[in-house]
Amino acid sequence: MTDTAPKALDAAFVKDLLLILCPNPTTPKLSIKISKTTYTINVGLVINTLIEQALDKPAVIKYLWEKLKLDLAPSYIGNTTTTPFTVKPVTTWTAGNTTAKTLLAKAGPILETFTKDAIYKILIPIRSGLMGPKPPNGSPKPVKAARGSNFRDKLDTRDKYECSITKVVSDTSSITKGIRGPLEGAHIIPHHLADSSKTLARDAIAIFAGSKLGINDASANGFVAKVNDPSNGMLLDPNCHHTFDKLQWSIEAKLQSGSTTVYEYRVRIVKNPDAGLATAKLVDLDQKNTPLTFQTGSTTIAAPNPDWCNLHLAVCRVVHAAGLADVLEAFVNDFDKPDDTAVPAPKRSLDEMQAETQELESSKRIKMTDLYPTLIMVEG
Repeated sequence: MTDTAPKALDAAFVKDLLLILCPNPTTPKLSIKISKTTYTINVGLVINTLIEQALDKPAVIKYLWEKLKLDLAPSYIGNTTTTPFTVKPVTTWTAGNTTAKTLLAKAGPILETFTKDAIYKILIPIRSGLMGPKPPNGSPKPVKAARGSNFRDKLDTRDKYECSITKVVSDTSSITKGIRGPLEGAHIIPHHLADSSKTLARDAIAIFAGSKLGINDASANGFVAKVNDPSNGMLLDPNCHHTFDKLQWSIEAKLQSGSTTVYEYRVRIVKNPDAGLATAKLVDLDQKNTPLTFQTGSTTIAAPNPDWCNLHLAVCRVVHAAGLADVLEAFVNDFDKPDDTAVPAPKRSLDEMQAETQELESSKRIKMTDLYPTLIMVEG
């Protein structure tokens, strides 16, 4: 007997729904052309992975459902005006003349746009804070976030001039014990996400991460104000910094057993890090589940923000589980960005990028919004 009882609008429901709307890896698909290479993206996999890893699953599900429900009515027949939302079981949707093919025809373009939204407004900006969607028309001239002059100094003091991973001692310190080498002050959430031009990206990330993280909070306690706070940083050797920025590893923060305020931090490798002097140490810390130590030099300077660590980790997991690592690297390489200390001009103009995607555009049932063609380097 078919179960017709209303179902909660949750991750399990969305997974069932996507089995109908995305019956195989190529339907619907999203094609993105970067330089001379076209990448085909599995829309269903990206959406399922995004919801699975979201720090605020209900917010992401609700956002997706708001995009879908009008075109899918009256198939779903549910109550989405109260909490918790309830929806007619997906298994009953194909009854009568409402077939999976009809649903896909309605929902496919919406799912593609949702996927582009996630890639261009969430994943790429976390991979490289310099990149992201163009500000809305009429916005004031972008203002780049100032780099905190004492960001590195505070990290040196907090962590006693030691790399958080390798324990190499900074070659700028007067400490004579241990192995010395160059260290860098690494931002957990990219510094340029605090630029005034990144409001669209911050709003999208806030849906994925939850409002409590303060990513789009303009107050003194929000991300923009605290982007150069030591709570958004770690001391890392160059190899660790490079592979962290490439989303190959991250840090998981969990409350210490029995505590409501003290967190433990552990390395989590998402993809085998690029070869380097620190690679073996990263692998060892992950495999042995060894807690990291911060505040060895000063307990009065804030440790890494656990929520921002977990946001970075969630994005790492989405990128690699959804098979998007090569796409993100292609974007970064195409823009030829050597580091995040300057904003070089892109290799190709925006008009050239749009021309390259025109053929792909013509085969779509909806126009690309300002999500892809306006993926630009913003010069403040």
